[in-house]
Amino acid sequence: MNKIKTGYLYGSILLGAIILFLFFLFPGERVNQHVIQGIHGVLPDCDVVITGSAPALPMGLKLSGVSISRLDDEVFSAEKVKLGIPVLSLFSQNRRFSVKAKTYGGELKGVVTLIQNESTQEIQSVSSAFELTGIRIEEIPALDQLVSGGITGLLGGTVDIDSARPADQALINLHGTDVSFDLATSMINLGNMDFSDMVMDGVFTRNELTINGFDAKGSHADCRLSGKIHFSGPVEESTLHLSGVIHPHPEFLKKLQVGAFPIKPAGTGGLPFEISGTIENPVFLFR
Repeated sequence: MNKIKTGYLYGSILLGAIILFLFFLFPGERVNQHVIQGIHGVLPDCDVVITGSAPALPMGLKLSGVSISRLDDEVFSAEKVKLGIPVLSLFSQNRRFSVKAKTYGGELKGVVTLIQNESTQEIQSVSSAFELTGIRIEEIPALDQLVSGGITGLLGGTVDIDSARPADQALINLHGTDVSFDLATSMINLGNMDFSDMVMDGVFTRNELTINGFDAKGSHADCRLSGKIHFSGPVEESTLHLSGVIHPHPEFLKKLQVGAFPIKPAGTGGLPFEISGTIENPVFLFR
C-alpha cells in the first residue's frame, strides 16, 4: 500500500472517530452545565434550563429546550438555539459567537461579544445585539400578562445589551403589527382594541422598563405614551407610572363613557391620560 492510500486510510479513520465522538459520545450534560454557568455569569439572578445539546458543523453548538426565568416568571424560552463561533474570533482577544433561535413562533438572531481584560484575561463585560422577526406576541408570557383579556399580534425589532452600561441597560426598539387586545379593568371597559402599527423605544434594566416613546395607530384610536414600569416580585405586581395622549376616532369616542370620567372635549391635542397602579390592577385617569 503506497503512502497516499495509507494517508487516506488514516485520515478516514480519524474523521470517523471525530464524527463518532461528536454525534454519539458528545458530553451533552457537561456542555449544558457549562453554557448554564456562562449565562449565570451575565444573569446571576435568573434560573436557566437546557434540556439538550449537540454539535453543529462547521463550528457550533445546537441547544434545545432553553428556558430562562426570574422569580418564577419566564424571561425567555426557545425550542432551538444555535451558537456559532466565527473562525476569526479564535484569533481575537475578545470572543464572539453568533446566536440564532427559534422562539415564540418567530426568530431571534444576533451576536454576543465577551470583552476580556488585557492583563488578567478575565471577562469584564458582555455585549450583545439581537434582531427579532415574526415573534407572536400571544406566545410571550410576560407580554400576555400585561393585558388581562389576552393580546395577539406580530413583533419585531432590535435589542442591544451591554453589561458595561449602568445597571446592565438594554436598549430596546420594538415594532408591533396587527396588534389586538381587550382593554377592560374594574374602572373602564373599552372592549376590543386593534392597532395596525406600534413602535416603542425604551431602556430596560433588571428592575425597570423606561418607555421613552410609544406610538400606536389603530382603527379605534391613535395613541402615544411614555413613562416607567417598575418590576418588584411577580410581573403582575409591577407598578405603572405612565402618561400619554389618546386621539380617539369618532366611533370609539362613544365608548369612553364621558359621564363616568372627567374627560375634556377632544380637540386637536387629543385626550391626556395617566396609568398608575399595577399590571394586575391598572388605574386609568383622564386628565
